[in-house]
Amino acid sequence: MAAQRKYPEDHFPHTFEIIILIMIFLAICHLCIEELAILLAWDSSTHRDLILGAFAFDLIFSLEFLGRTIVSLKEGRFLLYFTRQRGWIDFISSVPLAVLVSGPAIYLLFLSPDGQIEHLPQYMVLLKTAKAVRVTRALRLIRMLRIVGPVQYTESQMTNHHVATVATITVTTLIFSVFLLQLLPVSPVPGHAAYKSEVKHRLESYLADETRQKYEKPNATLFETAFPAIVYLKDSSGQVLYQRKESVPDWSPSVDLALSEGFTASLSYFQADANLALLILCLLAIILFLLVGYVLLYGRLFVQSVAEPVYMMDRGLRQWNYNLTIPEIKDRPQDEISKLANIYNRRWLPLKERIVAHYDRKKRDMEMGNSDHGHPMDSGKSVSLDELI
Repeated sequence: MAAQRKYPEDHFPHTFEIIILIMIFLAICHLCIEELAILLAWDSSTHRDLILGAFAFDLIFSLEFLGRTIVSLKEGRFLLYFTRQRGWIDFISSVPLAVLVSGPAIYLLFLSPDGQIEHLPQYMVLLKTAKAVRVTRALRLIRMLRIVGPVQYTESQMTNHHVATVATITVTTLIFSVFLLQLLPVSPVPGHAAYKSEVKHRLESYLADETRQKYEKPNATLFETAFPAIVYLKDSSGQVLYQRKESVPDWSPSVDLALSEGFTASLSYFQADANLALLILCLLAIILFLLVGYVLLYGRLFVQSVAEPVYMMDRGLRQWNYNLTIPEIKDRPQDEISKLANIYNRRWLPLKERIVAHYDRKKRDMEMGNSDHGHPMDSGKSVSLDELI
């Protein structure tokens, strides 16, 4: 199997690695469709199909992580895979999702063999808690650098690893910052608890308004505009003061609110989940733009300023017939790589030319054969550096 791998960090044959990359891309598309299904309030059957798809992806990636773990353990490089080769991303975007989210969701679906949807709201709560983890699957797109990288970065493995590391740090920080922000009371996209508290507070203020009669029915249009998540509002005697005209999605979880003076209301979390779905889609778009920017812009700049000079110096030190001058970095002369390139151009290249010319002259004088031509250090006679210079 190792002989069929294209890159040293691969664990499977190259064809299988390409299939995994395709599955990663399809999983990102599936995540976008899941968010659109919430945002656009698609029907319950569509959500059931998406749950099955989510479980299939989670199971495939869990088996993939298990396979990479077994291979890396056999080759004695599991710690390298898990830390430096982003195996931790493979883990958190597969096994926990299969065990804690999509697995229980499948179990809940099988509790409704007749196609009922009373268990879907329970899954939607599970799904909400796994949003941050599912978005980390976008980090696996970094593996595609191994396809785009050779096109952009000549032969620089250093650039591919560097860009992947910087992109991982940036995207990970962005993802967890957004979802930590969601836990704050002042978050622009609050969770269920904060959303319930905020709506309840506004509804209490509305009912306590002295300008309205205590049991007066509110204007349905204005009330729905002000409280789009309220399904109904009842007074202390159970009389319905407001009933939402359009039904809320039956897969969305809801909760009853006990208000002051005996009023009760039903709150649907559809609006909160729709806001979160919109946030996820925006976050995915930002991540994709960041990855494209790192690959096309930052990677190219890194090549020009670091990787290309190192590549040229490496060839110049190993090959006697490679004498290209490294382009000077005129706008940043104090950079370490700029100083190293100047020393290489002004000291090593002239010295190498003298060394090659010296041994060529010795070969002609001694009428040596072509077998040693091009390998000046293979000569049996030593020469001092002072003589060469």
